[in-house]
Amino acid sequence: MAIIAGDTFGSLTGKQHGEDQILSGTDDEQNEVYGDAFRAITDNAQGGSDILIGGDYSETNRLVGDSGQLSGKALGGNDTLIGGDNTPNADHSLLNTLIGDATDMFGFARGGNDVITGGDMNVLVFGVTNFIFGDAETMSGKALGGDDTLTGGNALISGAQVSNKIVGDANEMSDTAKGGNDVLIAGTANFDGPLFSHVNNFMIGDAEVMSGLAKGGADTFVFHDSGSMRVGTDNSILDFSQSQHDKIQFIGVVGVTTFADLTFDTTTQPGSTIIHAGEDAVKLTFFTGTLTEHDFLFG
Repeated sequence: MAIIAGDTFGSLTGKQHGEDQILSGTDDEQNEVYGDAFRAITDNAQGGSDILIGGDYSETNRLVGDSGQLSGKALGGNDTLIGGDNTPNADHSLLNTLIGDATDMFGFARGGNDVITGGDMNVLVFGVTNFIFGDAETMSGKALGGDDTLTGGNALISGAQVSNKIVGDANEMSDTAKGGNDVLIAGTANFDGPLFSHVNNFMIGDAEVMSGLAKGGADTFVFHDSGSMRVGTDNSILDFSQSQHDKIQFIGVVGVTTFADLTFDTTTQPGSTIIHAGEDAVKLTFFTGTLTEHDFLFG
């Protein structure tokens, strides 16, 4: 395993730290990269705005924008994380775990405004799985998430397979942690070819597990088709919330330019709502309310 830290393997307790660009090893079995500190950033320290790039056709890439922990009044940098791709050189599937700020955020820590992009699949035999978290794996205390932009990976060629789990803030939020206003962009698959291509987008605007008085932000879920690259029908949003002013946006979907072009199915999977947009579909898990034109954006 290759472990890299941009500034220190210990803890950072003061001042703003450097802006690093780190490229993971290509074809390494496992890469683990931290933009600033391996252990922690605490007190009033601030992480730098780093660029972390996962290694192509590695077995795993774990990229963390700032540190293992953000605590005290620490502030994460505005980081850019890019997952590794599976290319024709690959001889195994690839897992990218991409975390905008820290594994754990607590105290009064604040996440940066991060841009995170999952890895793509450009080979038939194996797959790419992207786990994308805008801020952390866990947020507690009074931690505050940043306003992040998260994009799933794409199945670029006929027959390719990609799975994206895209989480705006953290896998778990508790106490009075608050999520940011995030943009989650679904990955696409190439539907122009003789072989079945597939992309799965499992999207969570805030956290998969919310407890205590934790609160989410106003998130936007984007489904953007372009030619033969489409989001398809295997898309789900776990926590769509009208009260938090979440939005769903369709861009470039053939035949879909207004709310009137959408249809809704509440019977196929009771307790959920399936939105049909042209040849694409999005399931709102556990949502049975009435959707209106105010819930949607089009482009």
